[in-house]
Amino acid sequence: MENNIGKILKDKRTEIGLSVADVSKKIKIRGSFIEAIENNDIKSLPESYYDLFLKKYAGLLNVDIPEDEEKKKQKDMILEMLTESENGKKKNNPAAEFIRKILLFVYIHRKFFIGLVIGLLLFMFIRHMYVLLNEDEKSEKSESMVKIITIEGDPQDKISVAVRDSFMVGDEDAEYFSMRIIASDSCYIYYYSDTLQVSEIMLVPGKDLDIKAENIIEAKLGQSGAVRIEFNGESALDDLKNYSGYSSYLKATVRGVQRVKQSDKIGTYLKNVYGLE
Repeated sequence: MENNIGKILKDKRTEIGLSVADVSKKIKIRGSFIEAIENNDIKSLPESYYDLFLKKYAGLLNVDIPEDEEKKKQKDMILEMLTESENGKKKNNPAAEFIRKILLFVYIHRKFFIGLVIGLLLFMFIRHMYVLLNEDEKSEKSESMVKIITIEGDPQDKISVAVRDSFMVGDEDAEYFSMRIIASDSCYIYYYSDTLQVSEIMLVPGKDLDIKAENIIEAKLGQSGAVRIEFNGESALDDLKNYSGYSSYLKATVRGVQRVKQSDKIGTYLKNVYGLE
């Protein structure tokens, strides 16, 4: 019966003597839309407005609109509340009427607004994931921001090594000091710091070893008189030249650098690696 709703409305309109133009003027719906309703030409009507136009037209003619079983189960109460009542009376409260019109507009265009909300949620999710991934990347970059100091020995020397003293920069809480060993003659050195394990290197003239640390640096010089020492950029232990031909242990802290009798860590390394007591 629903397929005949257009004919029912047309017959009723003709019966009471109204023209399409009369109906259009009373319910403020374009005449072409009224003709489309009467011809059951749903495709010529705005999809979202079809139910509303049909209801207003049927309300004017006092015609009950047939509904299929599905519509009977899922009757649209929202449209019922937001449209005018059958007697055509409007709300007296302007604010309420304004809100009603806004809600009616949103309801009629609900597909667009639902799509908009889904789009916004998707955008927020993607942006949130981007921020999280970007923070992880920044964190990784921050962790990898180290200053690399490379010291290479003589390429012809069998014990030539490349030593990298890596320490974090930009750490406001850390206070680093440095000890620089400058070779004036060939000198074999074992050394470590709180940022390095025990390492060994052969320094030759023109090369130097720059070690930075926060707590401690210790080193064993094979030839004490073959090197010069700088602590935080200033000359230190100038008397090392007096120990030419002898080895020396050095210990540096934030207070300065000094000669010491032994280094437990370097001693343990020499014992484990070379069997030296």
